[in-house]
Amino acid sequence: DRDPIPSATEQNAFETSLSEFGPHWHNLVRLHFGSNQALGEFILDAEFANELDHLLLHPSLLDNATGFLSITEEEGALPFSYRSIHIHDALPTHVYSHIRRRGSANERNVSYDVTLTDSSGRVVVEIEAYVLRRVSHESTTSRVFEEKAKNASLALEQPGSLSTLYLAPAPRLEPAADEVEIEVKATGLNFLEVLYSLGMLPNNGSARFPYGLECAGVVRAVGSGVTGYVPGDEVIAYANGCFKAFAMAQTGSVVPKPTSLSMEQAATLPAAYLTAWYALKHVGRLAQGERVLVHSAAGGVGLAAVHVAKMLGAEVFATSGTEEKRDYLLNLGVTCVADSRNPGFGEMILDATAGNGVDVVVNSLGEAFTAESLSVLSRYGRFIELGKRAILANGLLSLRPFERQLTFSAVDVGPDMPNFSEHLKEVVAYVCSG
Repeated sequence: DRDPIPSATEQNAFETSLSEFGPHWHNLVRLHFGSNQALGEFILDAEFANELDHLLLHPSLLDNATGFLSITEEEGALPFSYRSIHIHDALPTHVYSHIRRRGSANERNVSYDVTLTDSSGRVVVEIEAYVLRRVSHESTTSRVFEEKAKNASLALEQPGSLSTLYLAPAPRLEPAADEVEIEVKATGLNFLEVLYSLGMLPNNGSARFPYGLECAGVVRAVGSGVTGYVPGDEVIAYANGCFKAFAMAQTGSVVPKPTSLSMEQAATLPAAYLTAWYALKHVGRLAQGERVLVHSAAGGVGLAAVHVAKMLGAEVFATSGTEEKRDYLLNLGVTCVADSRNPGFGEMILDATAGNGVDVVVNSLGEAFTAESLSVLSRYGRFIELGKRAILANGLLSLRPFERQLTFSAVDVGPDMPNFSEHLKEVVAYVCSG
């Protein structure tokens, strides 16, 4: 019950859409379409056959063999998710793909089951509920990036619904006098963005949320007043809204990328390590020989705080949510690790310090744990709040613990912070020195 493809134009369109990825993707032999199903045949060029020795699922074969049915959709459709994938064997050079539509399509999604076989009909890969998400022609990746000069940024249509994330066209502007334009190679994803996306932080009205606090990439243009950077320089930047193809950053928020770091490694540094460094060194005034409690210490900022505290010569105590993470922190040299998800860490920390408590608490737990965290602070202790939810909700704070002359500070690192550029350079210098 399979008819030949209705038009050679569609098959040519499919081949053309993949041509920009290079010769690996020129592996289509033929396509046949029936009612809610289709069959494709693909052969990897002999020039690339040796790649199968170290690739279980060759990316170009898998991409074409699972994606060709999207050309029959009335609107553009992009891969979104799959329920399961069963790999019985590696993909051979000669692959057949049988795709079947699952039920009726809704307005946004269409789902398929996919079976990949070798030339003898032996099943090598099975994919269940492979979902394609329909998007308007204006929003498809091919349209957004159809020209190298085009820009696009990550956006969320409806906070609380991760399925509404999409790439939105964005203007590519000329840099101001003190700005550089960066072609983004890697972007750090931070917990603040997760909270917003899940609808757990207030929405700024109709303003688009600026995804991307940090990135690493290559300078492509510089403003008229910029002297320290030229196009082609590899840099790290802390910029508001850099989850895009091309981002703009003020030079005070940019530092050269250490050659020892990959783009992905470099993109994880600014938010986590600058927050930990500023909170402990400058706000918490953590000194050698003091004790610090780092909550949720196996997270990005938490791990950065552990490393910064150890570098400053402090004794580190911590909390974390799972046994695996707690063991990991103990292996890093943390003195004592308690459970961050349940009350009781205060007594454990006090027991481990002979009742003396700690000098600094770096807090990211919810409001329900604030009182217990304050209870472990010694006289003249410093409480550093990194969380946002209790502050934005105007939460309550008991003042009785402050008779011990405690200090409460909220830290939210960003380019508007005093001496931001110096702090950023300081952190990267420590990374460069090991």
